[in-house]
Amino acid sequence: MANKNNDELSLIVPSEYVRNYMQTTGWRFTDAQKATLLMYGGLTLKEQHTYLQALQESTSDQELKERLARYLDTEALKFQAFKENPDRAYIYILKVNDDNESYSNIMPEEYFFDFEIACECGHETGQPFKVEKYLVTVSGADSSYVSSVTWLEFNKAGEAVYFCGRLSDEDGEINEAFYDFFEVPNPFEKGDIVRFAGTEDYGIVSESQKDWKEYLDKYRSDEWRKKGITLDFSDAQIVVEFLGDDGTFGHDHINPIYLELYQPEADRSNRSPMDNLLIAASDLHRGEGSLEGLYILTEIYRNHIRENE
Repeated sequence: MANKNNDELSLIVPSEYVRNYMQTTGWRFTDAQKATLLMYGGLTLKEQHTYLQALQESTSDQELKERLARYLDTEALKFQAFKENPDRAYIYILKVNDDNESYSNIMPEEYFFDFEIACECGHETGQPFKVEKYLVTVSGADSSYVSSVTWLEFNKAGEAVYFCGRLSDEDGEINEAFYDFFEVPNPFEKGDIVRFAGTEDYGIVSESQKDWKEYLDKYRSDEWRKKGITLDFSDAQIVVEFLGDDGTFGHDHINPIYLELYQPEADRSNRSPMDNLLIAASDLHRGEGSLEGLYILTEIYRNHIRENE
């Protein structure tokens, strides 16, 4: 049972540090929250649907069971509609995400009437790509296409990772089925040095536990609900200031389950210029250290980056 719980946690919580915190404190997600985390968890669509199907079959939450069944059935119908183009009323345009830049057209003079052929060309690029489906309109001798209404995104390995579809032109976009907002485990305090899970992006938490609790209370309040603003899981965030190559820090809003606690070398003689700079920034957030010390370490870090370019 312990192994099953560990495997399940690793699917929905990328951070090992947060997973350990959950096991220590006994933190548990409901099945409905697990479903939301699976949808936001960065899985391939095949993995996501497989785990959602398993959750739909195992949950004792009858309402969730029905919601998941409707969601999976609708997604299957939307995907089938996306692939079909029997009267060639639509075109598929292939866009490639080259070196993590924004999607750009590939072979802009060529369009595809067949979804499978567009995908084959996308796989051949060896890059993340997107296949967009457009409705073609014809007026006299002129033809054009309307803005993209549906698309399918693939990662570098050619696995489908995100789908936006609809059942027919009359239906409009079908919104994400799970907009649930809920608290997540947050073991971090202001000044903690963290790393975004699965990357080498390091930063400093700039939001205290006190601020985090006030933030959650605000979003749960009747006054906030009366505003009519829809919140979802992605809104459960803390502020992190990430270190850039130029030695400056830029803030971002990150869900805590994506953060690992980072601990620089205890021995000062073994610390890298990056570690020294992170520690100096951390000290300032905790009300210690000095701006002068931060400036000096920033210059050392910048020189180190230049020398190793």
